[in-house]
Amino acid sequence: MENVITTGHAKEQWYNLIYQAQQSTNHILDEELESYLVFLLMRYTKRPEVMDKVLAKDYLKGLGEKGKLRQSHLRDVGDSCLIHAGLFPQGSRRKLVSSAYFIKLGRASYHALGSRLSQEMHSMYSRLVDTFVQLSRILGAIRHDPSKTPPNLLDS
Repeated sequence: MENVITTGHAKEQWYNLIYQAQQSTNHILDEELESYLVFLLMRYTKRPEVMDKVLAKDYLKGLGEKGKLRQSHLRDVGDSCLIHAGLFPQGSRRKLVSSAYFIKLGRASYHALGSRLSQEMHSMYSRLVDTFVQLSRILGAIRHDPSKTPPNLLDS
């Protein structure tokens, strides 16, 4: 990205990167989705081990859980898939799966999560399902030169 700011708090820096990525992809998010992405990135910079997890196994485990444990597992799977699809799509080839795998699994995780929550939270996770590819492209723009078109995330 061309105007990366390296001063300020981590949250400010992530907001700036997300803002620039939105501009370069012409996908403008509302405040709620923008904040979700920022806090997702802040959480995952402290947890690099998530890149090595077997997400389908964690998804199935989450489906079998109840309450807060279910919410935590399914959110982590959805978020990890969003990170994989957006920031590290080349990693899918190393794992011998397509980028579409992360998109489908991430959307399924957010859908399953939202289906058992309050109306407000259901709405938020439904929006994450609906905008998953758009959010992936915004994350992808962070790692790409904004003058280049981000890759088609639905390609196998």
